[in-house]
Amino acid sequence: MTVNNYPSKVIDQIIEDEVKINSGNKPITINNDEVKCLQLVLPYAGHKSETLLSKLKKQLKSKLPTTVAIQIIYQPTKLSSRFSTKDKLNFNHRHNIVYQCKCANSLCNEVYIGETNRRIIERIKDHNLRDKASHVLNHSRESKHQHVWIDDFTIIGSNYRTNTLRKISEALFIKAIKPSLNIQGCSYPLKLYN
Repeated sequence: MTVNNYPSKVIDQIIEDEVKINSGNKPITINNDEVKCLQLVLPYAGHKSETLLSKLKKQLKSKLPTTVAIQIIYQPTKLSSRFSTKDKLNFNHRHNIVYQCKCANSLCNEVYIGETNRRIIERIKDHNLRDKASHVLNHSRESKHQHVWIDDFTIIGSNYRTNTLRKISEALFIKAIKPSLNIQGCSYPLKLYN
């Protein structure tokens, strides 16, 4: 009988191994002789791993003293440990981020840090023309520098669980980097005690 394509003897062995591991891994006593345990953790790969295991046990038994018992633990391998199972998200579609924007003029050192839950391409459009209150847009108009675009943006934080964490992260980046275009200083009040 198999469960999830694992042979029942493998399942029984795993359960037995877990019991031994959780019992403190104390030396085993066989015929009044104390036997030390050698544990090997191997990925389970079906019938091939069982064949490999039997060959490995024979080789180890011939090389190790009789006071050493061999204990094999199968560890399941996840597909994601071999390669990424998710598609890479295009930069334009990244969202829930804290970003840094530098002036499009290579001779200008002005920098802005912001946060958004929307896609970054939408925030870039805001900084170009749509958001009249944007410090980046006002800077490009006042200094006659060209508008910012994708190459001028860098994501410095991402994947926040809540909006509050994203805003706190933005405030911490503003405090650390001190960007010249962030006139308000920080977007979220940082208080240790209320």
